[in-house]
Amino acid sequence: MTAVDAAPETLAINRKRLRTTSTPVEYVEADLFSWTTDRRYDAVFCGFFFTHVPTQRVEAFWSLVAAALKPGGRFFLVDNAHPFEDVVGSFLGLTPEESRVRTPWSTTDLATGTSTRRLEDGREFKIVKVYWESSELEELLRGLGWDATFATTGRFFVYGHGELRGNGDPAP
Repeated sequence: MTAVDAAPETLAINRKRLRTTSTPVEYVEADLFSWTTDRRYDAVFCGFFFTHVPTQRVEAFWSLVAAALKPGGRFFLVDNAHPFEDVVGSFLGLTPEESRVRTPWSTTDLATGTSTRRLEDGREFKIVKVYWESSELEELLRGLGWDATFATTGRFFVYGHGELRGNGDPAP
């Protein structure tokens, strides 16, 4: 198993949580878009990362996933659901015409895919936050050569899985 993250703090938390596992884990601190590997994997799991991929890097992201998979390998993804596909949108009183989603801890501009997050200590950070509806993800991946299925939990989360069409080898 290989865990890749740009934040050493995240890798440290994972190391601490998995210290009792017998599964060997290789921890790699790297920007995912500059990381390369000669290994191929049976599966790639993406947890709460894809909504932070800028739209202009989406194809590069899925190319990386394809290159990391063995032929016949699969990806699995869990992330935040789009506010309008999720009950949170109705809870917050949002309509699809609105371009901003405000919560107590963040304000997200759906049109630009950016969010301002406020921490408990008052600091604010601008981050990428691009929400996808499950049908949009299926269409996107179909266009990139994947067979994929996505759904929402009904509250908060979108999840899905898939594999490359054909023999599973990524395009050169």
